[in-house]
Parts: sequence; C-alpha cells; structure tokens
Amino acid sequence: MARCRVFVRHCLEDGGWPDKLDGEERRQAVEEVLLLASEIATNACLHADGPRRLTVSGSGTTVRVEVADGSALLPVLRPEGGVPCGDGRFGGHGMRIVDRLTRGRWGSEAHGTGKTVWFELVRPEPSWTGLDRPMRSHGPASGTPA
Repeated sequence: MARCRVFVRHCLEDGGWPDKLDGEERRQAVEEVLLLASEIATNACLHADGPRRLTVSGSGTTVRVEVADGSALLPVLRPEGGVPCGDGRFGGHGMRIVDRLTRGRWGSEAHGTGKTVWFELVRPEPSWTGLDRPMRSHGPASGTPA
C-alpha cells in the first residue's frame, strides 16, 4: 500500500489539490484521499489478484481515484458492525468507511477483465483548474508495471 499512497500523494501534489487549503487543513484533505485510495486498493489485494491499474483524476474541486482489478465480484456495503472473520474479529468495514467519507460518491463498474472501483471526494474550494483529465495512471494500460 505504500506505493499506492506515494503515487496518489504525488498525483495530488502535481495537480495542486486541494489548492485553497493550507497547513493542517491541506494535510487532512490529502490524508483522507490517501485513506480511501488505500482502502479500495487493499480490497483489490484481499478480494482479487491485486490492483491492475490506479488512476487519479480531477475536475474543479473534485478528485476521483479508480482502482481496476481482475475480479468480477463487485463490492457491497456490509452490515453495520461488520461481518465475522472466523477468528473472533469482525471485518467488512472498508466500503462503509468509503461510503461515509465520500458521502455516497463511489461505485464500481464491471468490464471484460474484472472491475473498476472508484470514489470521488469533493472539497468546497472554488478552483482546482486544469485537471479535467487524468493526472497519471499506473499499470499495464499506462505502460508502467502495477
């Protein structure tokens, strides 16, 4: 997950997101995106064959992160409190965290070789210009190994 977080952090820095925040507010906004990106990338490791592609893009005050993997199994929100993992612990909280922090702005799309899980996070700042295109993509589609 360290490579995932470094990649997403660099994309956010390169894109200037979030541009109107300073200091602690900026750090918190970036950490929120990193947490969410780590969660969907971790799910690709746990429930598929790992992430095949990681894409970060943005437009206006919104950042979008997508993780593609090779499993056709789409993510679902687990019940409050999680589900038993078999060792006395409970799991299945990840997508509920994604759902809450993004205020429901996440989803998944099946495609021929698996699926892409995405989320969008909106910041209230009025301008994050010039980023209506992918900032970077990492994986076979970009020619860079995942």
